[in-house]
Amino acid sequence: PSRVVPLKFLGGLLGMGTGLALGREGPTIQMGATMANTVARWLRCGKRLSTELQAALGGAGLAVAFNAPMGGTVFVFEEVTRSFKPRLMVVALISTATAIAVARLLIGSQPDFQVVPPPPPPLWTLFLFGLMGGLVGVLGVLYNRLIVTGLDLAASLKCLPFEARAALAGGMVGCFAWFYPALVGPGDGITQQVLHGTSSLMPLLFILLIRWVLGPLSYAAGTPGGLFSPLLVIGAVLGAAFAHLFDHTFPEVGGVTPVAFAVAGMGAFFTAVVRAPLTGVILITEMTGVHTLMAPMMAAAFGAMLTASLAGGPPIYDTLRERMTASTRKSATESGK
Repeated sequence: PSRVVPLKFLGGLLGMGTGLALGREGPTIQMGATMANTVARWLRCGKRLSTELQAALGGAGLAVAFNAPMGGTVFVFEEVTRSFKPRLMVVALISTATAIAVARLLIGSQPDFQVVPPPPPPLWTLFLFGLMGGLVGVLGVLYNRLIVTGLDLAASLKCLPFEARAALAGGMVGCFAWFYPALVGPGDGITQQVLHGTSSLMPLLFILLIRWVLGPLSYAAGTPGGLFSPLLVIGAVLGAAFAHLFDHTFPEVGGVTPVAFAVAGMGAFFTAVVRAPLTGVILITEMTGVHTLMAPMMAAAFGAMLTASLAGGPPIYDTLRERMTASTRKSATESGK
């Protein structure tokens, strides 16, 4: 229904503004798909065209959230529809291009993150990027399970009304905000700090510990918000921490820069959780403006995709869709009785 748009807009602002570790891309994707559905009803479009419009405008919502037009377009095919059709390509391209044009008139065309491009890594480091991606892939599966566990735990508290469960999660996030105010919220500032390359190993591990718990806790509250931005924080921290650990273990070996591994880590963790490697590589490239790390990012995405698949963990959005479908069926059955 059309009321999804103002609810997601205001709910997302309130959730992120009060410190929940949620991303803006969740509401923007949902608002785009909802507006497409509304326009399709007005124009009396058929079901097929209506579905294509929803997918395309959802991708446009992602593109606007991260100022990443190609990432938003690829997202439509790799994650939303998982198919390639010429007409859908046309609809997705024009939707994303129009949305980005309007957004850049309002907020400019600078990448989301300001990164000084690191020198191209030596060829032998591709193995290291793949190894880092493999480790990140296993952690991505664990992170997905933690998100689902948080949702299950919140759903099991049936003795409490939904508002009380949300308040409980919000109160716990508030405790984090009281002691560590710089570590709450969507996390763009933390990611930017890591991409500066000035963070040492111990602060990175502390950030990882806090954000590892904060993301699933915030998502369990049921507040409008996405998973992408929090994923990027963890991915950047994991990549930079891996580079520092390698430097400490093999100090005589050069060519390993934390910034390069942080950028690749963002794409690898996105791949591990969402299982959309092309979207991850293109999205991170557009968000950072760094084009010299495509091969390392692809190696890291390959490692993450391989180990996450071998570990048997499903992509997070497949799991969430199945949960929603099961919940809808259960509600329909109960109302029928």
